[in-house]
Amino acid sequence: MNTTEKIIREIEEAIRTGDETYTPPSGMQIHRLFLSEVGYTPAEYLKRRRLSAALARIRASEWKDADIAYACGYSSQQAMCREIRKQIGMTAGQYRKGTDILYFPPYTGSRVCPLTVSKQNIPSLTAFHYDASTLTGLETAAVQLFLSANPEYSGRLFGREGGQIGTRFRYTLYVTDSCTVPDGLIPGETVPAFSAVMAVTSAPDHEPLINAAWDWLYSHWLSNSGYTYAGEYTPTHETAYFEEYLLRNGHPYRLKLYLPLEKSDTFRQIRIETLTCRILACTAAGADAQSHAGRMLVDYLRERYPYLLQKADRFFVRETDDTCTCGVFCAEETDNPIPPLKRIQWQEKTCLHMELSGGCDPEQVEEILTDWAMGNGFTPVCQPDERFFMAYHTDSNRSDAYLPVK
Repeated sequence: MNTTEKIIREIEEAIRTGDETYTPPSGMQIHRLFLSEVGYTPAEYLKRRRLSAALARIRASEWKDADIAYACGYSSQQAMCREIRKQIGMTAGQYRKGTDILYFPPYTGSRVCPLTVSKQNIPSLTAFHYDASTLTGLETAAVQLFLSANPEYSGRLFGREGGQIGTRFRYTLYVTDSCTVPDGLIPGETVPAFSAVMAVTSAPDHEPLINAAWDWLYSHWLSNSGYTYAGEYTPTHETAYFEEYLLRNGHPYRLKLYLPLEKSDTFRQIRIETLTCRILACTAAGADAQSHAGRMLVDYLRERYPYLLQKADRFFVRETDDTCTCGVFCAEETDNPIPPLKRIQWQEKTCLHMELSGGCDPEQVEEILTDWAMGNGFTPVCQPDERFFMAYHTDSNRSDAYLPVK
């Protein structure tokens, strides 16, 4: 058990027993370690977990406020009510009568890669764009092209995917020093120097390992921490994510990954909703189940219900250990689907609902909703067609998580 895990276990035990006297360990080294991994200092984390426990009892129990305060480790009812008003801007009575549930889940992340969170100074950079017809090997080709023309380059070298330009894919390199521009690289803009708080990790220069590090950093660690992504891009200002190539003898051997951050909203917002919906879906199994199910769904709809694809504003995804179901929400009734399609239909199903933006780890979101449900008198439904699922919006980076409960 590492230091962070030990402190979290102590905090959770203090909240469980209502220990008002517990004080988490302090010190600069512990403070920095806990902040980097969790996104809060130990004292901040304790304050938010204690308040979350009090809000759960206010919403789900018939206890008096004074009893809730002492059970959660507050020195008095007044101290609890002051903290509620300070953190969520309402009284305990107003929260009890409201419809939204505010929840600060326990930290359950794991450190897969070495990670630091600190202020980073990015120097002024000059951009060069590399365009190709395929994403495969895009970054490697761009870096090799640059280094072949600049074998003695000793400055710092950054990179980032640049999206799709027409039918071609772009990767942008950013350099700090003067260089030779080879054919195939398109000179771009100059990015002014900037400073930002960033999460920084690293990975060997091997594409699967780099992708795994980004996936962990953005989809798992970020969504489980006290931060949100703070990157932005305009023609005159840029503070987006970067990869920095560490060079040895003129060749990259490792990448540092930089993710700009800002403090997130303290609490997750959960709602109890009654859901009625109709979905056409395909299920596939195996290592590439989601891709396979998605292709089957699109191919089938394109042939038989092309208008559903044109009108679709949300797509349904449910994953289990070895299968994935992909579907499209239907506003109107359709003919009986022919295998491999099936119809999933819910009528006034009670669900816990969480709206999300940006990257997320569905397993982690399911764990958060399940944790709240089990602690507040609800039981997740386990029937195959009535389990946790994600709904992804086609017109934005938003998604919705639903956990059917009873």
